[in-house]
Amino acid sequence: MEIPDEVEERLLELKRRLGLVFGAIDMRLTPGGDYVFLEINPAGQFMYIEAATGLPIAKAMAEELHRMDGKAGEVKDGDETEIGARAG
Repeated sequence: MEIPDEVEERLLELKRRLGLVFGAIDMRLTPGGDYVFLEINPAGQFMYIEAATGLPIAKAMAEELHRMDGKAGEVKDGDETEIGARAG
């Protein structure tokens, strides 16, 4: 599902202001087309989304954490599995 650019920009600004690298955001779309923000969870679950979509979310998160730690480079296959196990 695509969200409007303005909504995305406001969510990214919130994430920056809270100092979050990752946040699982809960929102609702009203019948009138308005997006209602409910919460942002800094340790939200995501593995079910990865399983449903096939998107490499755990790997991307592992690479970002690796980069932030000053050890930029690609995470080896399997490294993200441990992160996903801890997150799930």
